Amino acid sequence: MVENLSLFNAEAPKPKPAKARISLRDYQEEAVNAVLEGWTEHDSVMITVPTGGGKTIIASSLIGERLEHGRILFLAHREELLHQTVDKASMVLGDIDAGVVQADLDEHRAQIVVGSVQTLSRERRLERVLAYGDFATVIIDECHHATATTYRKIMDRMKAGKPGGPKLLGVTATPDRADKVGLMAVFEKIVYELGIFDLIDRGHLVDIVAKEIEIDGLDLSGVRTSRGDYVASDLSRALLENHTPEIVAKAMHELIPERKSIVFVPSVAMAEETAAAIREMGIKAGFVSGGTPKDERKQILEDLDSGALRAVVNVGVLTEGFDSPSVDAVVMAAPTKSRTKFVQCIGRGLRLNPGKEDCVVLDLTPNSRTHELQSVPTLFGLPPKDFKKKSLRQVVEQARMDIKAGKYTGDLKITDLGNLRKQRFHWVTLPNGWHALPSKDVTLILRYGGVTPMGVPGWEVWQVKGGQAERVREAVPLEYAQSGAEEELRNAGSHTSILVQEDAPWRSGPASEKQLSLCRNVGTVANRDKAGSTSLETDST
Repeated sequence: MVENLSLFNAEAPKPKPAKARISLRDYQEEAVNAVLEGWTEHDSVMITVPTGGGKTIIASSLIGERLEHGRILFLAHREELLHQTVDKASMVLGDIDAGVVQADLDEHRAQIVVGSVQTLSRERRLERVLAYGDFATVIIDECHHATATTYRKIMDRMKAGKPGGPKLLGVTATPDRADKVGLMAVFEKIVYELGIFDLIDRGHLVDIVAKEIEIDGLDLSGVRTSRGDYVASDLSRALLENHTPEIVAKAMHELIPERKSIVFVPSVAMAEETAAAIREMGIKAGFVSGGTPKDERKQILEDLDSGALRAVVNVGVLTEGFDSPSVDAVVMAAPTKSRTKFVQCIGRGLRLNPGKEDCVVLDLTPNSRTHELQSVPTLFGLPPKDFKKKSLRQVVEQARMDIKAGKYTGDLKITDLGNLRKQRFHWVTLPNGWHALPSKDVTLILRYGGVTPMGVPGWEVWQVKGGQAERVREAVPLEYAQSGAEEELRNAGSHTSILVQEDAPWRSGPASEKQLSLCRNVGTVANRDKAGSTSLETDST
């Protein structure tokens, strides 16, 4: 039994040298190769990879490829993104000479400069960075912002993306802009594209369950629009007049009471009212906005991560640079016309986490739905009625069968309907909080312990085989540990075991007499109802 191995004891065996902390997923390698090939013909290229797909991991790998050519500048517009980039680059590349240039931080002599756009758009700060050596590569994170004057000022001074200047790469979750300003004025070619469903289908993001919150009397036709989206003050007024905070809180209590949720709203006033309404429904909730002190915001998000809070209402601060894989519900209480914003928001709940099967997305539905209003069905070009009882994967699977039968008539916006589906694995959470993936020949364990390159505790991957426990991956954040463990399972050839398959028929079918007998032998009472479903409880006798 695995439980008797020394892995579970206080004194674990001395580990053998571990493999690299982060290894690229298949599509990440595809993206890296596409960029390198694109740079042979173009000076500026762009890739689009969904939130949760590891854009920074891809960029970090490219940094490693380009360091021999000269210094690297990585541009971002949020403080959280700057420090995340340094942390993730360290996981991919090991010890690196990386420095942050932002406000009072001035590590401008580094080989890899991770810089704030707001800071480097100031001539004095940019010239200080450039004076220490030329740059061979410029990478822009969330590059749908790259048409802004601040970005253009930096790129023009450096001649980034121009003949003779540094190579330029833009990375984003979506190349769309609500204000219709074209990114192709900055980037010559999109060399790699991957959509949300592509990663769901490959097993790298969780499935989506879409539900609607109907708001009687809500009419958005009179709400002003600016730069392609609703004016926040007008939108907030319309929502508050229709008692949206109370309606949202009630829907969360009825539909997702046990889920860990983030709620998007258009104003601070609505955030305060919504958080209060959610708390009145018995759900522990907090709220953050741009005006929340940094230490307070950090504590609130840590409380969400730990489970001390079940919901956090936010005003535009969690759309970018926020990673909490355990979040499994997103409430869009800020209707939007912006596809970019919608994709970023729902992406916050799609990251993998052991035991997490899907993410519920709650959408507000006004009286008169317009084709401009974003929702899960419109995002993928699927009829809203199809989501009444099905998840996104199930809806698309039905569309696949209808297309094959020649009877599909919808407006599907998913480009590849081939049989891409990569197997999803069923993780088991152990009593000590670790996670196990048991198969016939080998068991992979995610063990909390060790220190990540960021200097904080992380999760190691251990392999139990033939009665021996061996660490095979060093400490990284949980979602990367899970991905690495699943890769180890595939490499070991054990991924076909029905013990690990998330959708194995035996999980949903009635328990066999042999399974029931096993339960009785280990002191567990198995009760089978008339429908054949089996529930387990500990035998207290």
